[in-house]
Amino acid sequence: MDETQGGGQQPEEPFQTTPEEEKLVDFVSWVLDDIQKTFAAEFQRAGLPYQRAKLVLFRDQVTSACGAAGAQMGPFYCPGDQK
Repeated sequence: MDETQGGGQQPEEPFQTTPEEEKLVDFVSWVLDDIQKTFAAEFQRAGLPYQRAKLVLFRDQVTSACGAAGAQMGPFYCPGDQK
């Protein structure tokens, strides 16, 4: 007998990305890292702490501490979960 977790729902298929998406992920990750290095240095010069943001990439929608967000709204930062 095959039992699945979550009330009998089938587990989701593993997420598949395309080579083009992988290039975009690498670029966005590089840009975020570069920006955060700059912010960290500027905050340090001002004697202030800087906490790095976490990158979350999504296609359709995502739920954050700020609520649900659709891909149509574009990039955003939620202070509640620092993502």
